[in-house]
Amino acid sequence: MLGNTKALEIVLHASGWFTRFLEETSRETLTRMMDQQETGGLMELWADLYSITRDPAHLALMRGFERPALFEPLLEGKDVLTNMHANTTIPEAHGAARAYEVTGEERYRNIAESYWACAVRNRGTFATGGQTSGEVWTPMNQQAARLGDMNQEHCTVYNMIRLAEYLYRWTGDSEYSDYIERNILNGLYAQGHWASSTMDSICQPLIPERKLVTYYLPLKAGATKKWGTATETFWCCHCTLVQAHSRLREFIYHTQDSSVSVDQFIPSELRTHINGEEILLTQTETDLGGSCNQINNTAVNGYGRPKLWSRDIRITAEKPVAFTLKLRIPWWVKGAPTCYVDG
Repeated sequence: MLGNTKALEIVLHASGWFTRFLEETSRETLTRMMDQQETGGLMELWADLYSITRDPAHLALMRGFERPALFEPLLEGKDVLTNMHANTTIPEAHGAARAYEVTGEERYRNIAESYWACAVRNRGTFATGGQTSGEVWTPMNQQAARLGDMNQEHCTVYNMIRLAEYLYRWTGDSEYSDYIERNILNGLYAQGHWASSTMDSICQPLIPERKLVTYYLPLKAGATKKWGTATETFWCCHCTLVQAHSRLREFIYHTQDSSVSVDQFIPSELRTHINGEEILLTQTETDLGGSCNQINNTAVNGYGRPKLWSRDIRITAEKPVAFTLKLRIPWWVKGAPTCYVDG
């Protein structure tokens, strides 16, 4: 992605080792290994490598890390996820999704979409958008029975956002971008530490001073977050915390042909080229409601509730250029949204 030839050289050498590993390992043994351990994003990695090299050996490597015991039941519409370790299987769904993109084989797309149907559409979610309890998938539409202090593992939130991103790129369906928004706000933001000077009504910090990430988001009544630290804990979620916030930019905008979609309302900038011309799109946040604590004209005369925000989108280009700007209307909007052009 960044053109680092040394990184490519390292992966190429590693691929040789994994090729020999597959040659020396029977499918039966590999199936048992996949049932016992998380293989992570290996299938997706080899799909990425194949997209660069187009070497048949790397295609074979990608196919070698498929998981038929998961993929085939999903294609048959069976629920193979209930009480299954979630973050073992989500990266395997990523592998199928990326395999579809690099091979064009519809079977891989069907696997990814079947996984989504089984994990989200047919299963339901907590109010936050998360679905897991104690690292496993909750039974379908039985989330209330699994409320506790080990809900919504951070890694699963991040990886399901990534799966939704794949599906959104293919379809443009707001089901996926709505899911991403809910899980950014109630997952990545809620479970990651953000340095802030925000105080409560008695001038106490609202968030801890030196914390990083919560492994889980407890959802039972009276529960509190258990924060990891920089030196005393090192969970898998420490790593997905870094990944998640380095990839936020990938979820905000999408461009295709002569159109730009604003899919997440997050203050940001996009520089891109449309019809050969560079444009700069800037998204900022404006507080329309004013403070609910202070006596001020903004609050008295404002039409919005306190702390209501809007998004201002400014587009600049050195030369006139025609393109389509698409704005996602979130699932939570009630009534007709309002959009002002040039003011």
